[in-house]
Amino acid sequence: MSYQVIGQPVARTDNAGKVTGEARYTADVLLPRTLWAKTLRSPYSHARIVRIDTSRAERAEGVRAVLTGNDVRGILYGRRYRDISILAQDRARFMGERVAAVAADTLEQAEHALDLIEVHYEELPAVFDPEAALQEGAPIIHPDVGSYKGLPKPLDAPTNRFAHDVFNRGDVDAGFAQADVIVENAFTVARVHQAFLEPHCCLAWIDEQERVQMWSPNKAPQGLRESMCNAFGIAPEKVCIHPVAIGGDFGGKGAPVDEPICYLLALRSGRPVHEQFARRPDAGARRASRIFCRRVAHGLRSTQARHRSS
Repeated sequence: MSYQVIGQPVARTDNAGKVTGEARYTADVLLPRTLWAKTLRSPYSHARIVRIDTSRAERAEGVRAVLTGNDVRGILYGRRYRDISILAQDRARFMGERVAAVAADTLEQAEHALDLIEVHYEELPAVFDPEAALQEGAPIIHPDVGSYKGLPKPLDAPTNRFAHDVFNRGDVDAGFAQADVIVENAFTVARVHQAFLEPHCCLAWIDEQERVQMWSPNKAPQGLRESMCNAFGIAPEKVCIHPVAIGGDFGGKGAPVDEPICYLLALRSGRPVHEQFARRPDAGARRASRIFCRRVAHGLRSTQARHRSS
């Protein structure tokens, strides 16, 4: 018996457009009167934001909208639970966190406006190692973690370890008792990044019917729409995500990144807003993680492993 689908080769329908240049990515989508967005980022890993002065940026040529943490106070978003601030509010929690955003007629005008924003910081103690973050007295990065929506489990008190899971298979103690050799060690792995070819970017537009039209290299358009609706209280039928080609993902484009910023700037300016940037080599990369592993060798019967990362 011959089947039409089972056992037959399936062509990759997206290949031709990508190799010929015909594929349309988010960066290729431009609407009339589109503004360009840029964001100012914290130079500190942990710092209190004493004062932000955007007055000079607001008066700069071509600037149509400026945002700071005060404009998004209390708004949090996230893929599984809501712990991400659109812009840092009172405190920057990591180097590179957004503290302000601008939208201007040209990319050059937006970049110039960033140089005109004055931010005064008070540097705070930071933690750079997951083990140090778990020690008593370590700076708590999210003091309000207990109030975040979508938290996996209730917490007795604020902590940097919001979840702790241990995975077992088989009888671990019996396995160790019967093993010829037991290897137990701690391993440190370097920072990693997906190194996708297409940087994060977004185009947002509020149309004449007040619908949010959005183009994004997000691999989960329904999840993106859900995150936007939950964060801003928008009805699902008022958000339209336009699928476009994605220049690589590898786990790095499943959650909102630039979309909330572009949406708010589009809302404030009344014009479409486009953001795209070249990501720093270490931006978004996980810090070095400690992997604790005990493995039974020569007569392997069971394993136990725990993984914690910052």
